[in-house]
Amino acid sequence: MKTLGLIHGMSAVSTIDFYEQVNTRVNDALGGNDSADMLLASVNFGNVDRWVQVGDWDALRTYLVQKATALAAAGADFLAIGSNTGHIAADAISQTVDLPLLHVGDAVAEEAITRGARTVGLLGNRVVTELPFYRAKLESRGLDVLTPSSADRDFAHRIVFDELSHGVFTEQSRNELIRIMRSLCAGGADIIILGCTEYGLLVTDTDAPDIPRLDTNAVYIEAVAKAILD
Repeated sequence: MKTLGLIHGMSAVSTIDFYEQVNTRVNDALGGNDSADMLLASVNFGNVDRWVQVGDWDALRTYLVQKATALAAAGADFLAIGSNTGHIAADAISQTVDLPLLHVGDAVAEEAITRGARTVGLLGNRVVTELPFYRAKLESRGLDVLTPSSADRDFAHRIVFDELSHGVFTEQSRNELIRIMRSLCAGGADIIILGCTEYGLLVTDTDAPDIPRLDTNAVYIEAVAKAILD
């Protein structure tokens, strides 16, 4: 079993789910009382929020590189970032830390292609939908990427920091996110990528089951658990 070095805390709500789900999958594979060997570097999400709102990407990258460096020194065998937004630092981490980094974009692209998608609708906060780091990963695998309108991107961004990261899941926000998902499908998306770790907690599999969607958190957890067990 490999030791996972996990950067998370973005947010605490999704970190709890990530931790539980990875351990569940490892236990399903190994049985008994076995669980994942895991080191966790949990960030101050307030720092992440402040840097995101002002667009200080250098500060955010530096902060996450420091977390990755600490995990490597503590004995991690490989790294994962349990946040789509946090992957803004993936290249900087790979250039600084001599450990393999499992990238969410690779796992998501592979799953989308496996499901037969050619065009994906990307939902996320403005970091994920407007900066090139995430879209480029998907496009490098031959996928076309659609994003919501500016007003819908504002909504998708706001609820991450004002609601979901605080564990607030309202029917109003759920219905609005479903509307945006339908809009992306109407625009030509074969599948919707829920590019925020909390979106899958807001819109579950039983909500609007007719909309094809890919929960990045679930896909990434499967990939991380497999890497631990390999």
